[in-house]
Amino acid sequence: MSINYRHNINIIMLRLLPLSRPAASLRRLPIVIAVIVSPFIGSHAQQPADKNLSHTTVNIENPTVQHMMQHSASTFERGSKSYLDDAEFRQLRSSALSSGYRNDQPVGFDVHFKTKKAGMVWISLSADQEGSMLRLDTLFEASKGDNTFSLVNLVPQTTYFYTVLQKKPLTSGMIHTEGQLRMIRLDSSWNIRDLGGWTGWGSNRVRYEQVYRGGSPGGQNARHETYFLSKEDIAELHRIGIRAHLDLRAMPGRGSWPDDPKRNAHSLGYTPMLDADFMNTATDFALHDALHFSAAVGNVAWVIAKLKEGRPVYFHCRTGADRTGVMGFTLLGLLGCDAYPTPSGGNQIAIDYELTSLGMDEEGTIAYNRTGKQPSSYSNRYANSIATSGYDYFRRLLGMTADLDSFQLKCYYYLNRYFRDNTVESAGRVFINKADLDWFINFMLGITDRDGHLIPPHTTKFTGPEWAIEDPTNSLSSAYETANRLQYK
Repeated sequence: MSINYRHNINIIMLRLLPLSRPAASLRRLPIVIAVIVSPFIGSHAQQPADKNLSHTTVNIENPTVQHMMQHSASTFERGSKSYLDDAEFRQLRSSALSSGYRNDQPVGFDVHFKTKKAGMVWISLSADQEGSMLRLDTLFEASKGDNTFSLVNLVPQTTYFYTVLQKKPLTSGMIHTEGQLRMIRLDSSWNIRDLGGWTGWGSNRVRYEQVYRGGSPGGQNARHETYFLSKEDIAELHRIGIRAHLDLRAMPGRGSWPDDPKRNAHSLGYTPMLDADFMNTATDFALHDALHFSAAVGNVAWVIAKLKEGRPVYFHCRTGADRTGVMGFTLLGLLGCDAYPTPSGGNQIAIDYELTSLGMDEEGTIAYNRTGKQPSSYSNRYANSIATSGYDYFRRLLGMTADLDSFQLKCYYYLNRYFRDNTVESAGRVFINKADLDWFINFMLGITDRDGHLIPPHTTKFTGPEWAIEDPTNSLSSAYETANRLQYK
């Protein structure tokens, strides 16, 4: 929303106040008028309260995530030890909750300010000092005296400028964010994170703010109860830019387990998000069988199509683990992230999968938000023991033939084969081709802009190879049959 548009909306709201608010509320009206019509609207909104702007550096990764990102050496190999065992995860959760944070949520930044009287203040946050890259533009009802406003869901490696105004600037400052993993805080959901930040093909960093994965934003739980996101969380998803919603769960009565809500945790069948395209693909639990159930291909096609339209995507199942995990490692594999280990020697895709263990499931999250008490159980996800069908899907891709020397090319071949053969009707009748796969890789790695133009200093685009798909030695079925004969211990 542009500043001018927001300005107009609030003027209209102001005109309605005398008709819709009691007289006692009108005592705050002069402050609101001053906020809306005074000269600091627009480019002046980010001017500092004084010439010496305060500067703070914030690592948005919570302590548990920092520890895991720095030390994890997890892989997808069966028999290898995952980074943390159940006891270690329980200890980390206990420490986090006793310290007042959730392991699946980011660290924010608290803005402290003081007012001489209660009333509305205007808080703005921008990625530039002029205010042209506005990230937050909101009214906040402050009490007299000391106040705190939390800035959350910030993007790593970004400099922000904030200002708090009430007739005149109350405080302002500059924040620089550190860390890699960008988790998203929604208090009525769980396990949500940006897919950006990992290292992909050519040592390029995956873009933030384009693809998000996570847990349910509403649906039916194992007790057949329907639950919803809070209004505040719906507004936050819109604020961070999500404009497309891919629900991987089945509707009631569909999928491989039509009468088992614990596995399907049925979809609402629509999106609660604002101004968002919606697709429900009825992906079977943990994909079920990658050879015959090609829902992952359609899901990838839908994600790429939405990104080309400039609509960042949120995809999820119930806990954001198995079905979501299949999507996550297919997309990260396509971007070449498997080829670049972490500083501690771990597989990036495996670690992204295991990060799900830091998120509570639906029952745990709801219980914690309501009572502050720890849930009695959690559902851990380990890369070396991923749900059987998802693990087989990954291993089949990894074991494919056709002289493919990287996991990225195996993912590319798998997807491109389906698209070229037109053997799958993609989600929402979306059809993409090899050029779209190339666009996705180049755009998501920051090599090109959305229009496909190179971004300096890049001089070379990723271009995937062509294959003679009619050659039976290169066939997808042959590759799967070969992989199926391999024994993994």
